Amino acid sequence: MDMTKFLTTAFVGIVVFSSSCSKDEPHLQGANMQFDETKSGLVTDSVCNVNGRGDIIQQSGISSMMSSNEAIEPFADSPITVVGYTSKEYMDSEVMVFSQQPVDNRLSPFTYYIQDYYTYIYRITVPHGATITIPNASQISDTWPTGMNPDNQSLPGYKVDFISGGANGDVYEFSTIIREISYNASGQYLGFTAYLPFRVGNPATDLIWKYTVSDTDWSLR
Repeated sequence: MDMTKFLTTAFVGIVVFSSSCSKDEPHLQGANMQFDETKSGLVTDSVCNVNGRGDIIQQSGISSMMSSNEAIEPFADSPITVVGYTSKEYMDSEVMVFSQQPVDNRLSPFTYYIQDYYTYIYRITVPHGATITIPNASQISDTWPTGMNPDNQSLPGYKVDFISGGANGDVYEFSTIIREISYNASGQYLGFTAYLPFRVGNPATDLIWKYTVSDTDWSLR
């Protein structure tokens, strides 16, 4: 299929929420995109630009992820570590394009895909009245398998929310945002699902959450 036919193919997208790309985001040079009704039944003319590591490129430049050569030891004490997730919730979808060859070589640069935003959740129960502490973004290396912080999607990491309490224990939920690519912009299934940012790996087996249940000092070594 030549580029003219590709750009006039009906694309899928949902209007992007404020913490990702916006309609003011610059489009790929030379592409005058008009996305019509297809999979979602909604229309958008927004394209989200993503770099090779799977980080969203913001208007001000690359999102404020740490450089790959900044290896950080995030904890002064050994935290509790859990892996995977207990549930996930769909958030939104948008059309995106990689500005360079992505780390996952199953995907191609300058090709339009649909990325679906999900909140991945891990629920824990701790002794009643315990204090939950998690690392902040500056204490997370860019190789740590985690998604984007729901409170600031330009930063890696996760947040913690109190759910319920009782004599038998207090329930908390960790949450992080992960984007999934399973379809091209024509709605054709790719035969696999890629998870972004790529540091996540496979959320079922690689997604890592660390926390303490005491007033631990998270200062770096």
